[in-house]
Amino acid sequence: MPYFTVCPSPKKLYIKEVKQFMLTAEYIQKLFAEHDIEHLPQPVQKYFRYCGFIGQPKSDCAQIVWDQSHIRMRPNQKMMRLKTYQHNFVSEPSRLAYMRANMLGVIPFEGRDKYHNGQGHMLGTLARMIKIFDQKDLEIAQGGAIVLLAESLLLPLYAIQPYIHWEPIDEFTAKARFIHKDVDVGGTFHFNALGEYIRFTTNERPYSLPGGGYELTPYTIQIRSYQQQGDIRIAKEVAAIWNLPQGDYEYWKGTVKEIRFQ
Repeated sequence: MPYFTVCPSPKKLYIKEVKQFMLTAEYIQKLFAEHDIEHLPQPVQKYFRYCGFIGQPKSDCAQIVWDQSHIRMRPNQKMMRLKTYQHNFVSEPSRLAYMRANMLGVIPFEGRDKYHNGQGHMLGTLARMIKIFDQKDLEIAQGGAIVLLAESLLLPLYAIQPYIHWEPIDEFTAKARFIHKDVDVGGTFHFNALGEYIRFTTNERPYSLPGGGYELTPYTIQIRSYQQQGDIRIAKEVAAIWNLPQGDYEYWKGTVKEIRFQ
């Protein structure tokens, strides 16, 4: 059950944390080379080449700029327009996201989602002052780590970090595990014949049950299209889906405007 109490602003918290994490981010003056990816499964190597990352700077952090995004809080609910802001960091694997929407068209909803230092935190408010959720369970950390893993090819320096362990499967799929602090989660990356990363699937993300508690539930992230950004290709349309027994529940979707590598 949600509980209600005055709480800090998720937006201010997000801005403060982004500034803090930027101060500790590493500024790497090196370019991706073939020898950096030779240990990766073949479809992951093909993805690097297809997207044009070889010869590009290695970046320890990036802002994923979302042009449009939508969310729904439960299955069969109408999608609600959403503003999404996001930063990812590599050397200390971290992900920060801030979301803002108007419930029923008038009531401000704000949320901040964080994975950092092996821990997760989800904070949500209504009307800028009423706390509706504040979760710091291990399951929140596992969920945040799975999303970070699924996004690891959007910020490609992730893919060659020691906390991501790759396993080759075939020419179109590769498995990976994210092992960091006390978090150990994994999933499968799917690619098409061009070399595009098109889907991430896992059975290891905890789903919050209506009556309380969590249950490991099949989960999918889809990259539905790509776009050119200078000399590289990046994801454009992305969707996040719970694969529930009663049917797929697409709870979030967004369109990437650009990825600002730092």
